[in-house]
Amino acid sequence: MVVKPYPLNPQCSTVHINIGKENYVYFYYTAENKRKQVKYKTGLNKVGVTKKEREKLIKAMYNAIHDLLTTKIYDGRTFNEIYKKPVMPSFNQASDAYLENRKQFLSDKTITNYELGITFFRKYLLKIDKANIMLDCIDGELIENYIIYIKSYISPLFKKPLSKFTIKEYKDRLGAVLDYWFTKKPVLSYNPMKSIRLGYDLKREYQDNTTVFTVKQLQDIIEYTKKHRKPPYLTFLLMIYYTHLRPIEICRVEVKDISMDKRMIYLKAAKSKTRIARKVALDAPIYNHLCMIGVDFSDISIQDKYLFSYHGNARIGFVGEQIYNHKNMSYSFKKMLNDLGIDKKFNKYNLKHTANVHEIIYEGMSFAEVQAKNGHTLSKTTEVYLRDLKDYYHENRNEEKERILKFDI
Repeated sequence: MVVKPYPLNPQCSTVHINIGKENYVYFYYTAENKRKQVKYKTGLNKVGVTKKEREKLIKAMYNAIHDLLTTKIYDGRTFNEIYKKPVMPSFNQASDAYLENRKQFLSDKTITNYELGITFFRKYLLKIDKANIMLDCIDGELIENYIIYIKSYISPLFKKPLSKFTIKEYKDRLGAVLDYWFTKKPVLSYNPMKSIRLGYDLKREYQDNTTVFTVKQLQDIIEYTKKHRKPPYLTFLLMIYYTHLRPIEICRVEVKDISMDKRMIYLKAAKSKTRIARKVALDAPIYNHLCMIGVDFSDISIQDKYLFSYHGNARIGFVGEQIYNHKNMSYSFKKMLNDLGIDKKFNKYNLKHTANVHEIIYEGMSFAEVQAKNGHTLSKTTEVYLRDLKDYYHENRNEEKERILKFDI
């Protein structure tokens, strides 16, 4: 049988079969004007094997060696994968690929924020006449100049510099694109952002005041809402506090997602910010509250409707076809804080932070329980919500806690 030459291995001869006292498959390898025979005989000389079975083994070995010489490169000792030098993309191509990858895991809003940082860098490249720069041409010097640029940039719309957090986000986004093509798509030999120290001093300043509501403040908010807001407004705030759901996730909850029989909210992955499905238990306070809001959760006609919707004039209401936008509550929430004399730095989301701290200090829950209620996979994510625990504990501890362990001292 005539075998065509092997383009990947011109130094190798065609494959041959030797049948006799010793059966083996072989080819010749030539290097530096020396030729050696490369033999393969594993399993071809077994005792007790019939002639037909031995022929099958030899044929299989022959085909395997032939395939290796056709698809891989023989270096005199072993077969190696064909190395294809990766194609170096431009920054525009690289950032587009990065965003497409992130869309599998992140919400549209988060992707939009990512795009802002990437677009800002693209505008900078256009400004310095490097709009089509290749990814491997982005070096430490260019990044340093970019960071200096964004720190001195004046927004034409707001007539003021970018905030230090916006600067950090823009810088981190560029670093994420470079890291993606260094680790996930090994095209870059290193991430130039790792060697840059300029601009890494953008750390959050320490704040003495906490972002957790005290028990009295929370009770004042509840009483104020009962008196000056519609019932759905209070329900929305209580849902944040007791279920640990984000405001946007609560807006996406439909009536069919709530099982009053099982006292559970089944949040689908498409409705979760993290794109991970969750089961959220309804604790007694929020369960009893939902029983009194006048919504029949077993009514088939409203199963596909949102629990929170609009009821005229952008006012929040129960059950409707249109999804409610929680940002419509922002002004009224700030006004309520102002009327109650509470620092206006707080927002609705702080109710989620507050719930985590209150549950550990007052409800006696463990860190693991709080982590599970939040649906966090990593403990360090929960730690973000509990960063104010120490300050809150010292500022609001009015009496000594009774110790469970008592020693005869």
